[in-house]
Amino acid sequence: MVSKAGELSVVKAALLKIEKLQSELYDLRSSADEGFAIVGMSCRMPGGVQSPEDLWKTVVAKRCVIMDPPSTRCFDFGGVDHSISNPDIAAKMRGGYVQDPYALDSRFFGISHRELQSLDPQQRCLLELTWEAFEHAGIDPEKLRDSSTGVFVGITSNDYGRLLEMAGSAQERDAYFVTGNVLNTAAGRIAHTWGLRGPAISLDTACSSSLSALHLGIGSLRSCESSMAIISGVNLIFSPVATLALQKANVISASGYCKPFDAAADGYVRSEGGGVLILKRLSDALDSNDRIFAVVKGTAMNHVGPSAGLTVPTESSQIDLIKRALKASGLTAD
Repeated sequence: MVSKAGELSVVKAALLKIEKLQSELYDLRSSADEGFAIVGMSCRMPGGVQSPEDLWKTVVAKRCVIMDPPSTRCFDFGGVDHSISNPDIAAKMRGGYVQDPYALDSRFFGISHRELQSLDPQQRCLLELTWEAFEHAGIDPEKLRDSSTGVFVGITSNDYGRLLEMAGSAQERDAYFVTGNVLNTAAGRIAHTWGLRGPAISLDTACSSSLSALHLGIGSLRSCESSMAIISGVNLIFSPVATLALQKANVISASGYCKPFDAAADGYVRSEGGGVLILKRLSDALDSNDRIFAVVKGTAMNHVGPSAGLTVPTESSQIDLIKRALKASGLTAD
């Protein structure tokens, strides 16, 4: 027989357990409703843009940064006169180009000259931009070592690796060719450089890659899988192949300009660039007294499913996506 004291002890333990579960449920609901603070950012864009401040000035000035390809880009058109001085070639390759895409302070990042030769400039760009985003956020990256900081990279093209393949035989390639050019190492290199132990994911969803990286990063923060998220996207053009193929598909602008929401629009123009955002849960950013540039309330992701073609969107899928994003944010269309 259980004594009254024993019965009270069991009841007390049960009540304490209920209180603990209620507290955990409250925390889960709070985290589900919590926003995510952008506390640092960096970018490289066409037109000499080297920072978010430069980008803002460019937008305010309404400056067009589309240009003929720089003379430093040697596009191989397979026997065709591919010099940039050829007006026809220059017109075909009009786009947005960043300055000096090969630049990297390799000694600062502990990268040997031999490894640098095989390192995709997209990975070089991500290293520099991640460091600049840390500076912008006022974060000492040494204090992140062994933390559950997650890295999410949107990256699609692999032009540089193809150039190296064409430049020599397979026997000339070493291990650095693999780590320098396979896309999955783009995120892994950032995590390795700063000793981060959260998820490290490189992903490719075409032109939505960086937005998909943001979506996954926020999901990782929401679930507390990551304590902080480094979100990035990068694209550099070193080959004419994709541009020429897209021209044959009639999606590249014949006039050489993007004209969104304009009846005169005749396609789009390819462009380079890179950007990094550092995100924290809003409560963590407030606790750390971080400078908060914006708050992301929620994101959503879907696919068009069956449509008129593999790359053709539908109105219904886009409406559904917007509704999902609003629901995830706790907002309404009003």
